[in-house]
Amino acid sequence: MKLEVYLILGLILCVAAVMGCTSNTDNFSVKHFENEHVSFDYPDNWTVTVIEDLSDYPTTEWMIRIENPKEKIASVVISEVEPAFQANSGSPSSLKIDGRDTLESSDNSTFRMYTFSKNNKSYEIIVYGSNTSRLFKDSVFTKYQAHYDTIINSIQIK
Repeated sequence: MKLEVYLILGLILCVAAVMGCTSNTDNFSVKHFENEHVSFDYPDNWTVTVIEDLSDYPTTEWMIRIENPKEKIASVVISEVEPAFQANSGSPSSLKIDGRDTLESSDNSTFRMYTFSKNNKSYEIIVYGSNTSRLFKDSVFTKYQAHYDTIINSIQIK
């Protein structure tokens, strides 16, 4: 009888340990956004804002911010920029967005920026992931990697 109790308690502890190790950030539902410029999927608990006032961004035609409301430092900004901007915006990246090759630049602590061209226009995707010290530079990027991938892998420029 005692052996059975220990086995059951051991099984319960193993299940609890495994459940404690899984991340709830990987389990999320997806919504879809679409307007005249772009379409993409995004985590259903994140917010999408179309930036109307572009006076602070004179080289930008349109801009959309997708943001985690709990950790506002976790966000993605999609925008159309002047074609000249894309030409000198980083080094070749292995990431493809909307089937296009991208250039990548980053400051290695707070953001990663990807630029690409389509239909003679240039686009910029900025992935914000941290505003903390360099000691924690990848914590937000890593924590929300599945969320970022959902957005970036689904971007379709019209």
